[in-house]
Amino acid sequence: MRSIVEHAHTPALHTRQQNTVMAALLELIMIFLLGLCEALTPLVLALLELLAVCLEFVFLALIKGPSAASEQFQKRKEEHAERKRQQDEKKRAVQAARANEPPPISGHQYFILGFLALFIVIGISIAWTVKDRIQQQRIAETRAQVKQLANNFAGQIRDREIEDPVSHRLRDRDAWQQPIELRVDKELLSSEVVVRSWGPDRKPGSSDDIVTKHTIRVPAKEVGGELAKRGMKAVRNRIAGWLPGGDKEQQSKETDNVEE
Repeated sequence: MRSIVEHAHTPALHTRQQNTVMAALLELIMIFLLGLCEALTPLVLALLELLAVCLEFVFLALIKGPSAASEQFQKRKEEHAERKRQQDEKKRAVQAARANEPPPISGHQYFILGFLALFIVIGISIAWTVKDRIQQQRIAETRAQVKQLANNFAGQIRDREIEDPVSHRLRDRDAWQQPIELRVDKELLSSEVVVRSWGPDRKPGSSDDIVTKHTIRVPAKEVGGELAKRGMKAVRNRIAGWLPGGDKEQQSKETDNVEE
């Protein structure tokens, strides 16, 4: 039985980048619409005022005659001139008050700034996309490398003619030029091979480590033979303890084992 566990941290930035680009586009569109409205508002108001004066003149000419309509038109003309004069005075007063103030940003400057901001956002988005693709490619390469190494070491354990591997840091390097670690845990019934890469953050034991595990089950015959050997050894030690001098012999064997 074999179990494989692979973990890879995938930076999720695509949604955030798309939202940033859309926000920049909406801001640019709003700036364009505001500039257009600012330019067309005086023209629309002038056309509406002219239309109202013409309708009033026609209405008075039909009801009260041309002379009354002419007088009313002259009156409206004087009112318009007076209103324009007052607006000009207010405009000159505002300009005089703002003479010492820094000049405000015009609509053209807003357009240029918006275009530059959009260009920067698009450039950052492209850079992040390229970086993310490179990262994903490295993760895929390291995942395949770790999986292949785990398969090789598991094959060594299954092959009784080859010496079993031991836990150590391999000479192999992952896509980020970091060492790959091997851990071998041997038990009576099974052996486990764990091959680990530190992943994109290059820190061991983090959540983005790329790990492959193989569990190799020991055949039942070998398990039975090993249990039989251990049982015979335990019985032999017990019998040796009952015989005269057996305790000394057992203690000497234990002492030799400790020294070894």
